[in-house]
Amino acid sequence: MMDKRKQTILLAVTTDYIATAEPVGSRSIVKHYQLGISPATARNEMADLEESGYLTQPHTSAGRIPSDKGYRFYVDVLMDTYELTKRERDTIMLHIEQKRRDVESLITGVARLVADLCENAAVVLGPIVQRSRYKHISFVPMSGNRVMVILVATPGIVENQVVDVGHDIDSDDLNVVANFLNEKLNGIYLHSISDQLIRSLAQQISRYASLMSGAEEFLRTVLQVGDDGRVYLEGASHMLIKPEFRDVSRVRSLFEFLERRDVVRSMLRRMDRTNAVTTTIGKENEIEGLKECSVIQATYGYGGDVAGTIAVIGPTRMNYSRVLSIMKQISRSLSDALEDLQSG
Repeated sequence: MMDKRKQTILLAVTTDYIATAEPVGSRSIVKHYQLGISPATARNEMADLEESGYLTQPHTSAGRIPSDKGYRFYVDVLMDTYELTKRERDTIMLHIEQKRRDVESLITGVARLVADLCENAAVVLGPIVQRSRYKHISFVPMSGNRVMVILVATPGIVENQVVDVGHDIDSDDLNVVANFLNEKLNGIYLHSISDQLIRSLAQQISRYASLMSGAEEFLRTVLQVGDDGRVYLEGASHMLIKPEFRDVSRVRSLFEFLERRDVVRSMLRRMDRTNAVTTTIGKENEIEGLKECSVIQATYGYGGDVAGTIAVIGPTRMNYSRVLSIMKQISRSLSDALEDLQSG
């Protein structure tokens, strides 16, 4: 159990290092934080904290910095909650209000907003289509036996694809099929559209001669949309000006991770089934490219369902309190905007 004085010193070192990016000496914290102890006493306490793994000493400095363990104790025990300023709250509200015309604009805008406010890299996992509810479908005949399929799902997700049906198809038949599907499928989750349901629907529409030969295959193509969620990345350039990433090998490892969208998506998917805001610090990250970073993730959703994940990636020397408050506010505001789109 860490005693109160050591907690106060760890808080002072962590606060100072987050603000300055410079290793912190005992004389500095005694001077700036009014600890009521001598520099020698502070130095001894810092040595104990280092021995316990909460602080570490860079080779080139007499000062100390928090370790991953120290940051974890800071986040879990010592850190105060940051209250967003009116300007920060207004910025978030105005930005999301301006982008709420469609899901794509909202998610792209949120990724940029998170990156700019937090001054770190931001990644957002867009809504996964299979978790959305069917709204309506329409078909547009094209040349060469092709049909443009426009599938709309809640809260405003639009999926377009061109399907080659292999034969001429009458536009009136397409309209009848679209109306039939819209009546039968309205409001159901896309992931619940099973092969059995598709076979049943195909049998019911098979009386339309132009679709008779391939109704089941056609429906499977247009209704069973495979989508793991698009990954939106913004603000990677913020990392290049961080003192921690002056080391080329560090920034290369991070950028190699960010380029692998499948790995980024997998990381975000592990989070997106909860409603919590999580902080992963340094070596707590399983991914090699993030071992020198901290990741703060929050989910967003609508209709009681989790739709996707927002994440900030930055150095372990992160302003955790402020970033956590920003993430919570943006998560709530984005969820509210998606609810409005869904009801609209």
